[in-house]
This record gives sequence, structure tokens and C-alpha cells, in this order.
Amino acid sequence: MDHVVIVLSSQDIPGVITTATRLGPGCRVACFDPSVLDELKAAGLPQAEYVDFPGAPTFPDLHNGSREEALAIEADLFGLFGPVLPGVRSFAWLHLNWYYLLIALRWYSALGEYIAAHYAGLFGSRKAMVLLNDNPANFFWPSFVPALCVLEALSRAGVALEAFSYEPRPDETGALPALLAGDDRSERWDLLTHLPTCMHDVPMLEEELKASGRRIINIRAKYWDTPVPAAHDVGLGHKHDLLRIVPENVRNTLNLLLPHVQARIDAVLAPHIRVDAYRERQAKQLTSLYETQLLTYLLLHDFFAGRKPRKMLLCDHDAGFHGPLIAYADAEGIPVLFFPHSKTIADIQFSADNVACLVHPVQGASLNDGAGRRVAHHKLAFPETLSAFTVLPHGLRTVGLLLNSITLNGVMVGGWQPFMDGIRLVANWCRRHGVALEVRSRPGHSIYEMVAEATGIPADTLAANMRKPLSQFAAEIDLCLMYDAPTTAELEFLRRNVPILNPIPEALAKYEAVIACTDIIPRGAVEEILFRMEGFASDPANLHAFKLQQFAAYAGAFRDAAPLRAYL
Repeated sequence: MDHVVIVLSSQDIPGVITTATRLGPGCRVACFDPSVLDELKAAGLPQAEYVDFPGAPTFPDLHNGSREEALAIEADLFGLFGPVLPGVRSFAWLHLNWYYLLIALRWYSALGEYIAAHYAGLFGSRKAMVLLNDNPANFFWPSFVPALCVLEALSRAGVALEAFSYEPRPDETGALPALLAGDDRSERWDLLTHLPTCMHDVPMLEEELKASGRRIINIRAKYWDTPVPAAHDVGLGHKHDLLRIVPENVRNTLNLLLPHVQARIDAVLAPHIRVDAYRERQAKQLTSLYETQLLTYLLLHDFFAGRKPRKMLLCDHDAGFHGPLIAYADAEGIPVLFFPHSKTIADIQFSADNVACLVHPVQGASLNDGAGRRVAHHKLAFPETLSAFTVLPHGLRTVGLLLNSITLNGVMVGGWQPFMDGIRLVANWCRRHGVALEVRSRPGHSIYEMVAEATGIPADTLAANMRKPLSQFAAEIDLCLMYDAPTTAELEFLRRNVPILNPIPEALAKYEAVIACTDIIPRGAVEEILFRMEGFASDPANLHAFKLQQFAAYAGAFRDAAPLRAYL
């Protein structure tokens, strides 16, 4: 029997190479994430093919449904934690874990059903080989969830199959801030910082925090840590070493409570993860994370007893400790500022009255919290050097097409056919108007082969554009089309006065749309944007007028922005 290896993640690729080599030239290799295809072929698998998934769940539905369900699950679990969290109101403590887990369950269950229903047409009678990443779901990292969903559907359909597990990671659920209170409690802190994933803004953060003159204590992150050199650092410890600080009655309560938490989580997962051993591992992992967060909340109270910080500055991206930090701040009446890890912020999951968000002036929408209430947000004056030219330039000679990723951790964020159809429309428009087209993919998410086929641009030329700095790409074009979901790469074009538009093949989720303000960067269907460009192609003065108008709108957005130090 011939075989087909089903690839669900780029992490599968080493195992796919081994398996395909062993099975010989008759083995097919199929992926359902287009951004993996280039990697498979570069790894020496020329037979790799992308298989489209028509009728897939839309990303707005996946996003909205998973966010709402995650909030509902944690609201239900919140009732169990009352004995150790009296008076705590904010409890979206594992929101990102639940959110990404639910997206994976919804997407890969639907994908598995699609493959099973169309298996004969797709792969004939071949035996399916599926690689299983042997880890519980944690944030958006590869886990056993995708493979389990697909295997379950194929098994029910009677497809001959085989599975291989690989790459178990060590358990990291016990890591928590080493909040060990010493005998001297006289030190008082003006500001508590916790800023994971803010690596791109380290110079700004260092300068602004130093200029604020505040006494700062920084809690290091378990993942994506961003150091704060001017601060007193709190590193990481392990819950087994810190449990002794917690009163005995609290430890006893936790020992009684956690089995009920795990049982409740198991019940939530039961309809989705049907293999008992894997479901137990996933429920145990989430329960352990809750225990760690509960202890972090209690340790915060112990560490800062009588000397609470006056304000908190947190990144908007939760790396595992945000829940207890926000709940502690809420209980103690400490104002919390969210700093954007990537310039703009989407809706936050926490429901607390003391939270405000700091955003780049290009922010595209107002924000709501987990309860649907509007969150206060203020413009932050990120350092910018703006430059524009008032001399009338040449006409429209080169258009740059800036592609965002079409997938989010293997999950399609838009329909493949509309995405590619829109690229073809842009390429055809450029050909008709004698305009050169340059294409740049998001780093790590190239789809060279497919874009080459749609545009006629050789794949090696597409790859060469990726090797250029973004600043060089911007300098070589007359107009940028930021295609589909916006990306903060937009700032490179705005600050250089390279006109930029945002054509979208399908409606965006708010999660995606907030990254760009449409008053600055016009957004519309691909056909609508191309129609607007007709005037740019026919008369250079039209393009020049738009350039100056867009530059003025962008510069004007900073008018009521303030530096970070002003908020501290």
C-alpha cells in the first residue's frame, strides 16, 4: 500500500523527511498550511503538495467564538477558586492558553472531518501517516491537539493510518516569580514592570524608564522576557520551593481544590479530546498552571505587604503571570498601564476598572475588556523620524505588495482562494498599466512557489526581496499595497512618506483590523483599491496629493501623544 504523510506543522518536517525517505518515491507528502510548503521543498521533499480546505471556518468566527468560550470557561472555573481568592473580580488568568487551545480544537476537528470525507478523492486508498507532537497545548506552540483531532476523524472514517509521536518538552508549569520577602520591608517601589515580548522597543523603554526617575521593580517573564536594566529584578523560582511561604490552611485548601479544578477541565475537554491519556495530560497541565498562578497571587500580597507599588506597567501580551498581577493590582487599587508589544493593542481579556492602554497613534480601533466595556487608552509618542518631499515625483512605476501571513500557527486566517485571487488581480492590474510589481512576504511565512505562479515573478526574485532590509524595499517602490491583515511594517512606509493602501480580499476580524487606522491608511476590497489607483496611474499629481495628505494625517496623529515617562 502506498502512503501519504499528512503534515500539520513545520515542527513535523524532520520526522516527515525520515518517514518519506523510509517509504520511498511512492510516498506523497501533503500539507494544509501553505506557509509550510516552501519549507518542505527546501528540506528536500519535491513531492510536497498543498491541499486546500474549502469551506473552512472563517477566522473572525474562530477568533470571536474561541474568545467568548474561553471567557465563559474561566468564569465557570472562577466559582471553584472562591475559597482562596476572596474578593477577586478579574479571572481571565489562562485566557491565551484556552483561546489558542479552542482555536486548534475547532480548526483541526473541522480539517479532520474534511480530510475524512474527501479522503478517497484526495489520496485514494493510501495509508495515512500522521506525526504527533507529544506535548499538551500551551499558548500557540505545537502540541498533540492537531494530530489527535485529525486522527480521530480518520479513524471514525475507517481510513488506514499510522501515527508517530515526537519531541516531548519538559514540564514548565511550575515556574513562577521568586517573590521571597526579606526581613527588611522598608523598600518601596514606585513602579512594577513586567514586559515580555517587547524586544523591539528596548531602547525606548530603557530611556523612558530611566527618565521617569521612578524606583522600579521588574518581574522577569517565563517566556519572551525583556530585561529592564534600571530595575530591581525578581527572577524565577519553582512552586515546590515557594509553597512553604503559603500558610498551611491555604496549602490544604489548594490540595482539596485542585482535583475538582482538573475534573472540571476534563469535562470541558471530553467532547474534543477523546483519548483519555491525552485528555488527562492536557487537564493536568492547565490545572498545574492555575496552581502556579494562585500561588503567584498569594506571594504578591506577601512580598509587597505594607509596601505595594504605586503603579504597574505590563506588556499587553500575557506570558503567564498577567492574571495574578492584574488581580493583585485590582485588589490593592494599583493603576495598571498596558504597553503594546507590537505598537497596537487588540481587545484585552481582563475585566478590571484600573487598567488603561498605551497605543501607537496608528491604532485603528477603540478597545474593550472581557466584559465588553470600553477600556481607557492613550496615544504613546513612540520615537519617530519623519521625512517627506514636496517636489512632484515621477509617475507610478513600481508597486510593492506587502504580504502578511495567511496562517496563524497553522490555522488559516482567510480563504486561500480569495487570497490568491486578489494577488492575481493586483498582478494583472500592474501588467495592464505597465507598472512593475515587487512582492515581499512576512518573514518566516513565505509562499514563494504559489505567489510566483500567481504573479509571474520568479521565486528567486521573491526570495531576494526577503533578503533586503524593509527600509530598502520601501525606498525602491512608489506605492505600497499592504495586503490583507495589516502589519506594523506599515510604519516603515508612513514615516518615509511612501504612500500605502490596504486592500483586503475578505473582511477582517477586529483582532487584525486594529493594527491600522483607516483615517490614515485607506482600506477596502481589492477591486476598490485598484480602482482608486487608476487615478494614481493616470496622473502623477494625484499620487503626489495623496502622499502629502497621508503624511499629514500620520504626523497629525501624534499631536495629542505623550512620551511614556509622562504616564509613569
